[in-house]
This record gives sequence, C-alpha cells and structure tokens, in this order.
Amino acid sequence: MSIFTLALFGLLQVVALNGGFYSTLAMNAEGTALLAFKKGLKWDGPDPLSSWIATDNDPCMWMGVTCDNFTHVTAVSLRNTGFQGIIAPELYLLTHLLFLDLSCNGLSGVVSSQIGALTNLQWVDLSVNQLSGMIPWSFFKLSELRYADISFNGFGGVLPPEIGQLHNLQTLIISYNSFVGSVPPQIGNLVNLKQLNLSFNSFSGALPSQLAGLIYLQDLRLNANFLSGDLSALHTMTSLTTLDASGNLFAGAISPLLASLKSVKLLDLSNNSLSGEIPKEIWTLTSLEELALGSNDALMGSIPKEIANLVNITALNLRGLHLSGSIPEEITNCTKLERLDLGGNFFNGAIPESIGNLKNLVTLNLPSAQLSGPIPPSLGECVSLQVLDLAFNSLESSIPNELSALTSLVSFSLGKNQLTGPVPSWVGKLQNLSSLALSENQLSGSIPPEIGNCSKLRTLGLDDNRLSGSIPPEICNAVNLQTITLGKNMLTGNITDTFRRCTNLTQIDLTSNHLLGPLPSYLDEFPELVMFSVEANQFSGPIPDSLWSSRTLLELQLGNNNLHGGLSPLIGKSAMLQFLVLDNNHFEGPIPEEIGNLTNLLFFSAQGNNFSGTIPVGLCNCSQLTTLNLGNNSLEGTIPSQIGALVNLDHLVLSHNHLTGEIPKEICTDFQVVSYPTSSFLQHHGTLDLSWNDLSGQIPPQLGDCTVLVDLILSGNHFTGPLPRELAKLMNLTSLDVSYNNLNGTIPSEFGESRKLQGLNLAYNKLEGSIPLTIGNISSLVKLNLTGNQLTGSLPPGIGNLTNLSHLDVSDNDLSDEIPNSMSHMTSLVALDLGSNRFNGSIDGLLAESVNWHQFRSLNLRKNLLSGNIPSSIGNLSELSFLDLSNNFFSGKISSELGSLRKLVYIDLSNNDLQGDFPAGFCDFKSLAFLNISSNRISGRIPNTGICKTLNSSSVLENGRLCGEVLDVWCASEGASKKINKGTVMGIVVGCVIVILIFVCFMLVCLLTRRRKGLPKDAEKIKLNMVSDVDTCVTMSKFKEPLSINIAMFERPLMARLTLADILHATNNFCKTTSLVMEGLGLCTRQFSPMEEWWL
Repeated sequence: MSIFTLALFGLLQVVALNGGFYSTLAMNAEGTALLAFKKGLKWDGPDPLSSWIATDNDPCMWMGVTCDNFTHVTAVSLRNTGFQGIIAPELYLLTHLLFLDLSCNGLSGVVSSQIGALTNLQWVDLSVNQLSGMIPWSFFKLSELRYADISFNGFGGVLPPEIGQLHNLQTLIISYNSFVGSVPPQIGNLVNLKQLNLSFNSFSGALPSQLAGLIYLQDLRLNANFLSGDLSALHTMTSLTTLDASGNLFAGAISPLLASLKSVKLLDLSNNSLSGEIPKEIWTLTSLEELALGSNDALMGSIPKEIANLVNITALNLRGLHLSGSIPEEITNCTKLERLDLGGNFFNGAIPESIGNLKNLVTLNLPSAQLSGPIPPSLGECVSLQVLDLAFNSLESSIPNELSALTSLVSFSLGKNQLTGPVPSWVGKLQNLSSLALSENQLSGSIPPEIGNCSKLRTLGLDDNRLSGSIPPEICNAVNLQTITLGKNMLTGNITDTFRRCTNLTQIDLTSNHLLGPLPSYLDEFPELVMFSVEANQFSGPIPDSLWSSRTLLELQLGNNNLHGGLSPLIGKSAMLQFLVLDNNHFEGPIPEEIGNLTNLLFFSAQGNNFSGTIPVGLCNCSQLTTLNLGNNSLEGTIPSQIGALVNLDHLVLSHNHLTGEIPKEICTDFQVVSYPTSSFLQHHGTLDLSWNDLSGQIPPQLGDCTVLVDLILSGNHFTGPLPRELAKLMNLTSLDVSYNNLNGTIPSEFGESRKLQGLNLAYNKLEGSIPLTIGNISSLVKLNLTGNQLTGSLPPGIGNLTNLSHLDVSDNDLSDEIPNSMSHMTSLVALDLGSNRFNGSIDGLLAESVNWHQFRSLNLRKNLLSGNIPSSIGNLSELSFLDLSNNFFSGKISSELGSLRKLVYIDLSNNDLQGDFPAGFCDFKSLAFLNISSNRISGRIPNTGICKTLNSSSVLENGRLCGEVLDVWCASEGASKKINKGTVMGIVVGCVIVILIFVCFMLVCLLTRRRKGLPKDAEKIKLNMVSDVDTCVTMSKFKEPLSINIAMFERPLMARLTLADILHATNNFCKTTSLVMEGLGLCTRQFSPMEEWWL
C-alpha cells in the first residue's frame, strides 16, 4: 500500500473521530471509506443508504455492499438508487473491489485519476449518470478489467491509444457520450472483446484495419457517428451476431465479403451513403433475423426471389432506397416477419396477393413505394397487424371489407392514393385504433357515424376526398378524439351542435367545404382546443363573442366565408392567440384598439374585407407580430409611426386602401429580424407592400436599412422625387416595384450591385436619362420593366449579360440607336417589348441565336425605325404567339419561315415596305386570332380559308394588287375554276353574241371588198361611225364573279388573233350605240371593278 493511501486512511480516522463516529477502532478502514463516499451524495426523500451508519461496524451487512471471506469489500452495487452528487475519491481506497455498479443515478463531476488504485477491479458500470470530462489515464491501467460501461454520460475528448492495454476486456460500452476523433487502432489489441459499443458519439474517419483481429467479437455497434470509408475490414469477424453501422458516412458498394458473417443475426447498415446493387450474397445469410439497409438512396436494383432464403428474418428495412421492379411473391415465404418496411422506393406493380401469408406481421410500412392496383383482400389475414401504412402510392379500387378483421390495428394510413368508394363503416369495429388517415383519395359518400365507436381514436384524417353530406354528431362518441381534419371535401350542413360533445378536441380543420350557418358558440368550452380552421366555406353571421373567451386557442382561420359584422372589442381577451386569419369576408367597421392586447399574436391577416377607419395604434403593441396583412380594405388616414415598435415584423401588406401621407421613417425599424415559419403557416418573409393607396412624398432612403426586405412594392401611389439609391443596399431584395408613380431623375447605377434582384419594375414614372451600364451586372434579373418613362440613349450592350432575363419591356420611351447584338445571348427570354422608341437598323443580330430561344413567346418592336428584311431566323421561335413589327421600315418579302410558327395568335406587320405574295400559310394557323398586313406592297390572292375567311378588309388595305373575297375582288386565275352561276352564264352569252356579231361583220366586209374593189377609201369610216355617235355608255350591273370568257368556245385561229381587249375596244365597252341588237336582251349594263381593270 502506498504512502499516500496510508496517509489517507489516517486522515479518515481523524475525520471519523471529529465527526462523532461511534468508534474508529470498531469501524474498519473500508467502512470508513464507504461512509466518506456517502457523505458526497445527496438525495430527495428517504435516505436510500440508511443502513450505512457508523454504529454498525460491519459494512458487509450494508445495502449494496458485498464482502469476501476476509471481510474485504469486493462489490458495491448501487444501481438506480436515486442519489446525486459526486464520486468521492475515498471510494477508490477499496483496493479489493472487484465489482462497481453506480449506474442509473445522478452522479456528476469527473472521475478521479485515483480510480487507478482499484487494481483488482473486473467490472465497472457508471452508465446513465451525468459524469463528464475525459477518462483518466489511470483507468487504462486496470488490467484485470473485463467489463466497462460508461455510456449515457458526458465524457468527451479523444479515446487514447492506452485503451489497448486492457487485454482482458470483454465488454466495452462507451455509447451516448461526446468522444471525437478517430477510432484508435489499438482497440485491435483487445483480442478478448466480445462486445464493443461506440455508438452515438462523434467518431470520424475510416475504421482501422486492426479491427480485423477481433475474431471473437460478437456484438459491434458503431451507429450514429461520422465514420466513413467502407466496411470490408469487418468480414473476418466471423463470430459476429450483431453488426450495427447505421447513421454514419460509409460509402461505396456493400462488400460481398460480408457474406462470410454466417452467424450474424442483426445487420444494420441504414442511413449511410452506400451505393450500387445489394450483393446477392446478402440473401444467403440464413441466420439473419433483422436486416436494415434503409436510407441509402443510391442503393439500387430489385428484391430478388432469393429473399425467400431468409427464413428466420423478423424485421426487414429497405426503406428509402432506389429499388425497382416488383415486390416478389417470394417475400411472403418469410413467415416469421414481424416488421416489414419497403417504403420510399420505385417499385411497380401491386402488393403481392399472398401478403396474407405473413401472419406474424405487426408493422407493414409501404408508403411512397409507387405501388398500384387494389389492396389485396388477403391482407386481412394478417390479424396481428398494429401499424399499416400504405400512403403515398397509386392504390386504387375500394378499401376491401376483409380488412375489418384487423382488430389489433393502432395506426391505419392509406392517405394520398386513388382509392374510391365509401369510408367503410366497419372501421367502427377497430377498437384499438388510435390514428385513421384516409386523406387525399377519391373516397365518396358520407362519413360513417360508426367511427364514433373507436373509443381510442385520437386522430381522424379524411381531408381532400369527395365526401358529402353532413358531419355526423356521433363522431363525438370517440371521447378521446383530439385531431379531426375534414378539409377539401363537399360536406354540407351546419356545425351548430356537431362537435359539442367532442370536448377533448385540440385541432379542428374543416377548410374548403360547403358548410354554412353560424359559427359554433361552444368552442370556448373545449379546455385544450388550440386550432380551429373553417376557411373557404359558406359560414355566415358574426364571430360569436364567446369564441374570444377561449384561453387555449392559438390558431383561428376564418378566411373566405360570408361572415360579417364588426370585430368585437372582446377580441382582446384571446390572450393566447398567435395566428388570426379573417381574409375575404364582409367584416366592416373599425379594427378595435383592444387587438393590441394580443401580445402573443404572430400572424394577422384581414385582407379583402370592408374594414374602415384608421389603422389602430394599439395593433403596434403586438410586439411579437411578424406578419400583418390589411390589404384590400377601406382603411384611411396615415400609417401610424408607432409601427416601428413591431421589431419582429417582416411581412407588411397595406395595399389597395385609401391611406394617405408619407411612409413613416419609423417603419425602417422593422424588417431587421428574420423569423421562422411554423408548421401551420408558410410565411413569405421580407414583404413590404403599400401599393395602390394615396401615399405621397418621397420614398424614404431609410428603407435601405430594412435588411430582410425581399419584396418592396410601392406601385400605384403619388410618390415623387428620385428613386433612392440606398435601396440598392438591400442585398436580400428580389423584387422592386415602384411603377405608376411620379418619380423623376435617373435610374441609380448602384442597382448593378443587387446580386439577388429578380424583378425590377419602374414603369410609368418620369424617369429620364440613359439606362445605366451597370444594369448588365444584375445577373439574377428575371423581369425588367422600364416602360412609359422618358429614357434616352441606347440600350447598354451589357444587357446581353442578363441570361436569366425572361421579360424585358422598355417600350414607350425615347431610346435610339441599333438594338445590341449581345441581346441574342438572352436565351431565357419569353417576352421582349422595345416598341414606341427610335431604334434603327436591322434585327438580324437580335435573332442571331434565336435557335436557342426555346421559351420565347412575344416579340413587340412596333413604332421604331427598324429596317431591312425580316430575317429567316425568326422561324426558329417555335413557341412564338405574339409578333408585332408594325410601323417600321422593314422591306423585302415576308419570310417563308414565318409559316412554320404555328402557335402564333397575333401578327401585325402593318405600315412597313414589305412586298411579294400574300403569305397564304397564315390562313391555316389554327390559333391565329389577329392578322394585319395593311399599308405594305403585298400582292396576290388571299385564300378563303381559316382566319382569312373572317379577315377584316382594313387588315390588308393599302397594299399592291391583292385579290380575293375579303376584298370582293376576284383573281383572274380563278375564272376557269369557279363554279358557273347565273352571272357567269350571262357573261358567256354576251361574249358569244358579240363574237358572232363581229365575225358576221367581218365576213360582210370581206364579201363587200371582193365585190366592190372600187370602194372609196373612207368606207372604213362607215364601220367606225357605228360607235361614234354616243355621248355616254350605260354600264352593266356588277357581277359577283370576275369577268370570264370561256375561250374554249373559239377556234384556235380566232384565239390567236382576237383578245378580250380587242372586243371591248371594238364595242366601246359594250356601248349602247354598237349593241342595239342586244338592247332587247338587257345585256348592255356591264361595269368593271378596279381589279378587272388591272387584269385587263
């Protein structure tokens, strides 16, 4: 015994005398040491060590103390005794101690290095205490130690290499501590180890290869650390029955060498980063009772038929992998299965029909597995089932009645499938049911009142179905019901008394139904109600005053109903209220000042009502408020300066009211803190919307200090002055809209530093100057609207850097010069409007890369000075629906490639210098609703098809030689092909008669010439006198068909010599004087259209 130990014994005897012990001579040193240890303890209630008293000189009879034949204390067992305190160093004087168990108490502090004095110690259990610090180096000198458990404490630091000195150690459990660093290779020296538990620490790095030497190891638990690498080094541990390496960072493929672990019963590799296919050798481990590979989303392949080899398997977890194929029927040969989890995979097909063979199943989890088909009726044979989860699949048909045999069910989840039919009434037979989730299906019919027979039911989810009828009051027979969600159905009737007996309800969700009538007045009687939501129904009447008396209500959602009346001052009594939604009702009158008593209020939205008066100053007392939406009301007055007291506010909407005055500078105190959404509300943080009011003055530069602002919307007011350059400091700003104001000055170049800005709308102000060159630096910009200002200069070339821009509108300004070619790089464009400016040059460069403009739908270049041809590259814009190139100087032919743009709805090419044939392909566009090509030099025929049938003549006027029915002008080429009608026949008759008369006259002239060769020279004048005495000609009535003469009637020699012009000339356009013979036929009434004159 060391000098230090002898001295300590002497000191203990002195302390014992001074402490009034009965007799130091009667009490041996070990008893004295135990009493000193007790003195360092404390407890609540009776003394758990009441037998440890100084008057009893035999500690071997004390509770928890064991001695050997020589009265040496060899064991101290005080497990779960209920004391706290520290381990006094005197305990380590028990040098004969073999067994020490202080587990499951409240010990704290550190373990003294004096523990090394217990050189005979073989068993130590300090687990489940509050000990901390590092393990003292002397602990690793305890060479006789066979069992050590220090789990569930606060030990930390690095596990030292000296641990390899504990050669006799068989069990080492250090789980649930805070150890860090790598696993020391020296653990491989502990060749007698049978159990090693390092779980729930922060070990990292790869497993040392020396672990392969632990050939007697039976239980290895490495779970819940940060270990990485692979597990191939473990294949030599052929004695292993338990291997748990879950919850780490192990990666790569599962080594087939693990198949050498023939004795393994539990293999858990879940929650890692393993990849590849599951090795087929795994399915040969016939000793396996539990296999967990879940949550390795890169593990793939399918479940093979060889799974039937696992005849001893009781738990199979393959959840959250990338498995495909079908679930094999052979899995039902694993008849010992109690827990089966295959959810979160990519299977196809149905649940195996023979699933009923698994009669020992207690838990069946198949959610999100992409399964289809009906639920197999044989599932009803799994009568031991307590948990059944088939949610988030594509299961169809009705819920089979055979499932009524599953009377042990505690949790029944079939949500988000395609199930049809009614909610089965036999659900009422499931007396152990605690949770029923059938939401998001296509279930119809009424809610069965038998559900009320489920006396243990706590949660009922039937939302998002097609249920109809009223809510049965019998549902309240389920006296333990706490949560009921029936939203998104077609339920009708009122709930005046429906839930009156459901006094244990904590949550009621009836949103999006057809419920009506007044709101229930008894909800204040529910002692634990925290949420009541009836949004999107047809409830009417006022809010019952009693509702504001609830002392537990946290969330009240009444939006989108027909509620009316004022907001009672009694609202101030709902002191616990955190979320209040009154949107889109008919509430009116002022918002009461008493709302300021709701000091826990986080979310208040009352948009879309008829609230009037001013914004209550009391509202600014709700210091926890993060969201305030009073938009679309009739509020007036100014924004109270006290709003700056809402330091947590990060969402403020006051739009569409009648507010006046300036933006209070105090508002900038808000929007400084980011709050986090609850599970009930997805909040859009960082919104300040004051749009469409009558606010005036300048936009305060202090808004640049609102660091969490994401959306700043000030449009539709009367703001004047410059746009504050301080707004560019808002590094979280994604949307800025100050359109429809009276802002002047230039666009600040500082906005080029806004790295998150996606939407910038400065339209319809009085901004002037040029667009800053820095605009091209805002790479995040998606929408830019500068229309309706007084901007000058050219578009900066850097604008082409905005490759994320989808909408650009700079129309109605005074911009000039050529359109930058760099804009062709803006491949994300959907709409481009450069109209009503003074841009010049061609658009060839703009459309140079149009083949990459896959989303482009609208191009507006109207009222500019653009010229040149319409480039053929415009045909690459396959999604184009709107095209306006009007009022420019485009020339040449209309590109034939335009005919390939079949999605065009609007085309305006008017007031240019286009020429060539009418683009007949336009008429066949199925979606085309507007076409204007007027004031060009287009010619040719307009087809009578598609939109051209209804084309307004003004859309094609002032062109070249166009013809067609839209102009009521017939094209010559159509004459022979038109169907002959009455007018045509008359034309042919007239033509024939004229030709015959001319032919007869010709023959008479020839005959007279032969007989009278001495005819005077002026005889020719006789023929001409036939047409020289008429002052005017009566024209023919207008035909509907074009002038047409069937020249097939004439002999070929006559065709060669005689034309229609000759006939008209000879008859002086069928003049009355030369057609006396035809006058009786009424045929001398012909008149020509301008088109016919052109044809002639």
